[in-house]
Amino acid sequence: MRDATLPCMSDERHRKVRDDSDELLTALDRLKNMERAKRDTDISTPPFHDLAEEVEQQARHVFDVAAAETVHGEVAPTTDVSTNEVRPTADRSH
Repeated sequence: MRDATLPCMSDERHRKVRDDSDELLTALDRLKNMERAKRDTDISTPPFHDLAEEVEQQARHVFDVAAAETVHGEVAPTTDVSTNEVRPTADRSH
């Protein structure tokens, strides 16, 4: 296993894959939390329907991010570095 703290020789295409992956994980966590909130809401009430719409919109966002990650992954050059080893765009401190 490589030391993930070492700077990685990756280009912006690798960073896009990392950023997409991070966004996907965040979006999935949000979707899970929204669905849990909906499950605690009385069925077929206005708040339930509002949450159901929000859940559907978030699910669509998850699919959009996954599609973008697929595209970015297809154009990124092959490397021996994993997604976890690529610094996200926001981490420009090193």
